[in-house]
Formats: sequence, structure tokens, C-alpha cells
Amino acid sequence: MQQVVSDHHRFDLLVTKDSRIFRPWITAWQDYRSGKILGWAPSVYPSSLTILQAFYMMVMRYGLPEMCHMDNGKDYRSKVLMGANLKVTTINAQGVSDEDLLHLQGTFQMLGVQTTYARAYYGQSKGRLERTFGTFAEYIAKDSGYYIGSNTVSRPEDVTLYYRAINKKAKKQVLLSWEEFCHKLDAFIDFWNANWHGEGKGMNGLTPDEVFARYAPEPRKADMQTLALALTRPEIRKVTRNGVSVMGVQYWAPELLEYASQEVVVRIPIVKPETALIQTIQGQTICTAWADYFMATGDVAGDNEKVNAARKSNLELVRHRSERLKQTKGLKTFLDLPAKPKQELPDLSALPLAAGAEPVRQREQKPLLKSPLDI
Repeated sequence: MQQVVSDHHRFDLLVTKDSRIFRPWITAWQDYRSGKILGWAPSVYPSSLTILQAFYMMVMRYGLPEMCHMDNGKDYRSKVLMGANLKVTTINAQGVSDEDLLHLQGTFQMLGVQTTYARAYYGQSKGRLERTFGTFAEYIAKDSGYYIGSNTVSRPEDVTLYYRAINKKAKKQVLLSWEEFCHKLDAFIDFWNANWHGEGKGMNGLTPDEVFARYAPEPRKADMQTLALALTRPEIRKVTRNGVSVMGVQYWAPELLEYASQEVVVRIPIVKPETALIQTIQGQTICTAWADYFMATGDVAGDNEKVNAARKSNLELVRHRSERLKQTKGLKTFLDLPAKPKQELPDLSALPLAAGAEPVRQREQKPLLKSPLDI
């Protein structure tokens, strides 16, 4: 657990899921000393969320590592894992909006884990995991009966049937299902950790489980609240009358009405995405919002009760704000202030003349003309 390494791998076999045919992926975390696979997540396509899922599995089983050595891809440099600096709009105490720079902490920074990256296009920098993935390809992909080969030399003769199925030019009924693949992957990883005798440096013919049990220190447990906060996907969103929207999902809570038209931080947990933790830009927790709160569930009475409760909360907020805006007793507005007395212009004739100046001649006031007959 002094150093763990992580990467994605795509298997050279075909799997079907929801009428789709594709090559599955795995995201894995491996202990560098023992070679033990600590956490993994199969997926249709890898992302920062699959990295977090495998990382969560590792932390819950074996604790926090000291250092994470990772692939150099964009998934491992995402703001979820490494944090980001974002420009946000804040409102000060005087009610004036201002632009500020917000630093969102990533998962590794929150948990106090050091990070390093492999050299780009240099597989030797994470060679142990690459060799492990090679073993997986031999015993999972080639042995499945659905192997399509990693290159033209190793490609089976009947692989054209699979490619024609992918292109919908022909239909092949017998394919490995997604559930069967996940079950087979889990079984082989357990077999690898417990029965694969390593002959490499420092292994001495022992299995990864045996080496890990011999040298692993006491697990460095993570605080559960900090871990729950670190395993979230942070987003900056503006609060509307229907709450906040993230990737088409609407999150709502009555506490959000107080922050209407303001930007907040929405943190969606990867283990419970039906809820979201709402925070202010300064990091203060506002509430926990629920996904699709106003979506019809079929229970008319329950749905109407939720809508009426939300409407009541909105009216209470309006009434509360109206009371705060009422003028206190004895306070006058600018309309009630007495008018200032009219200031008369000073008599300029009484002022002394400057040297060489002529006195100001008074213009003769002519009477106003009433009609053309007065000319």
C-alpha cells in the first residue's frame, strides 16, 4: 500500500448488453509490491467515475494508499480526481454580484494521497499492471470463445461473423452477456490474487495474497464523512425555481429557495446518485437535494402533497422576505423629508471689480408681447 498503480484495459472479446455488441473495459487498482488487484470496475466505456468506483472498492477493503501512480490519460486528470480552479459569481453582503476564483478539491487532495503520472506512450512506466492485463487477455478473452484477436495475426478465421454482427449485416445469436462477463471477470481476479504464483523479483513463488499479507502495514482507514465527500462529482450550477439541474437530472430541496439565482456547488455521490450535497461557494453545507423530486410516480396523492409542500415553502419564503423589507417604525422615506429652502442667487453687483473690468450692464427688461397688435 505504499504505492498502487491504475489503468484501463479493453478486452479483445465481444459482449452483448441491452441489444448492443461491444468490447468491454476494466479499470483496476493494483498494489505495486505484491501485484494484488485491490479494486476493479468493469464498464462499457471507462471514465473518471469508473476510476472512483474501483478506488472506493480498494479503500473500503484495504484502506488508503500512500501514493497513486496512474495513467497519463484525461480521465485521470479530471477535476473529480485532481480538482480544478473555476470562476464563479458571488453575491456579497451588500447584495452586489462579484466574480471570484473557486478552488474545488479533488478526491486525492481531500484524502491526503500523493499522485504521480506515468510517461505518455511509455507502457514500461506501469509495466507490472500491463503484464497483468496481458495475463487477463490470455485467460479471459482467448478462453471465452468470443475472442476477436488483438491484431490481424491472432485474429480467428470466423471473426468476420462477429464484425458483420456489429455492423448489423448479419445477426449472431450466441454471444457472451454482460452479466456472464462480469461474473467471469470477478472469478478470475479472485483466482489471480489467491493462486497465481509469481516468479518475478521479490515474489519468490508466492501468490499476491501471500505477499500482501506478509508486508502490508495496518490499514490507513479514511474518515467516512471525508470519504463520502471525496467520492463525489462537483459541479457549479445556478439555483432556479425548480432547484439545480445536472446532466438532465433535476435536484430539489426547500432550502434551495433561499439561494434562488445564485451559484452553488452540487456534489453528486457515485454510490448514491439519487441525492446531491449542496454547498455554498464558500464551502458551507446548505442541504441534501433529491433527484427528480417532482417527477410523477403514479401515486397522485403523494405527488400532489409534495407539490403543495413545495408551494407552501415558496410562499413562506416570499412572506418572510416581505416582512424583512417592511419599513421599521419611525423610519421616513425620501418622500417624507422636508423640502430644502430655495437658495437665492448672490448679488454680483456688490462684488468689487477686477482691474480693467467694466461694470456689468443690466439688460433692459422688455414687456412681453400679448398679440401682433401690440407691436
